[in-house]
Amino acid sequence: MGLGNLFRRHRLKKYSSPVTTGFVPLKDIRKAIVIIDAADPAYQECAGTAENFFKRNGITAEIHYTDFRKSCNRLPDETGPGHQNAAGFFRKRDIGLFKMPKIKKIKEIIKNDYDLLISLSPDNIFFMEFLTKIIRARFKTGRVVFSGEPFDLVIIPSESGDYKPYHNERDGNRIDEEENIHVNQEKVLNKIIDFLSKVE
Repeated sequence: MGLGNLFRRHRLKKYSSPVTTGFVPLKDIRKAIVIIDAADPAYQECAGTAENFFKRNGITAEIHYTDFRKSCNRLPDETGPGHQNAAGFFRKRDIGLFKMPKIKKIKEIIKNDYDLLISLSPDNIFFMEFLTKIIRARFKTGRVVFSGEPFDLVIIPSESGDYKPYHNERDGNRIDEEENIHVNQEKVLNKIIDFLSKVE
């Protein structure tokens, strides 16, 4: 095992969330954190959909954006819809030693407790795996499968355009990670919203 892997394991052990996760009914969700992929051209519409959903249900939400493209320095229009309540923005420059997030960038997230995490980032990188695992949320949803399966629900886009739910290994199901492709994240979000509306 290389030095980088040892360092990442040590940091994960130090910062990983102690919260036991599982499905949480919509009526019990009061605080949420959402991670939106700003590399998606339709990310503003997705942010608007998320904000409207949380507002209708009386949920306080933090919206964070990710864009790990080399050319990205800021959101294309930081004054546009969906940005007024932006809590943070993760860029390539926020990736530190051994591909870890710079702790100063995520220190506020580490301190907070949430009922729900929705991660719409399609980036299968350690930065996002670490972020997913350290967020203290009771119910975690996303669109990428990481080691240890930190998400309780993953919506997997396939080449056919279908969106199918994947439950973590506690349900004994597996999927092929190659099916996870870049697609309009708002469709993934709407599938998650639809699922949340049905959980009792």
